[in-house]
Amino acid sequence: MTQHKALQDTHPLLREGDTCSAKIDWPSVLTVSVVSTLKTAEKYYGRVFECPEITMDLRGRAAGQFRFITKGRRMYGAQLRFNRALLEQYQQDFIDEVVPHEVAHLVTYVLYGRGVKPHGKEWQSIMLEVFGREASVRHSFDTSSLEQRKGKRFPYLCQCSGRVHQLGLTRHKRAQSRGTAYICRSCKASLIPSKASVVA
Repeated sequence: MTQHKALQDTHPLLREGDTCSAKIDWPSVLTVSVVSTLKTAEKYYGRVFECPEITMDLRGRAAGQFRFITKGRRMYGAQLRFNRALLEQYQQDFIDEVVPHEVAHLVTYVLYGRGVKPHGKEWQSIMLEVFGREASVRHSFDTSSLEQRKGKRFPYLCQCSGRVHQLGLTRHKRAQSRGTAYICRSCKASLIPSKASVVA
């Protein structure tokens, strides 16, 4: 069974004949998946779990992320972030692996608070007993094609001995054209462009 056929079987939002990943309404598919996974937890625990904010703005090698939404020191919600590029590439495998992983973080927080380890025994128990999934800390997706899209990196120096900071194109342009200053977290010195070659 193809990834797309598996998605059509489990997600009625996908229209028959949609063979192109670009035609799929990924935000809706993801929302349905998160809500369905939360309902599994609600049935298991006999309680309601509020659906968090769901975004697809995660980039790079990370497939998903659970985080608290804060304003100043006050926490007022939770957010699940997902990597759209990996979702479109791995489709059903992504939904089967990443969605339960991140929802388990939310359920862990609601049940046990912030005092437990992110991938501790509480989270592992939810993955195994509630969602019936392997409690893997990292995904197994190939991200080499995503890494190739990162583009050029520009070396900058601080006052730390031998340390080189790699800035992306956007930050490099801001530093050069607007005079935006970037500071090293260790030595607190402003970064200055290195004469070393640009990293592709």
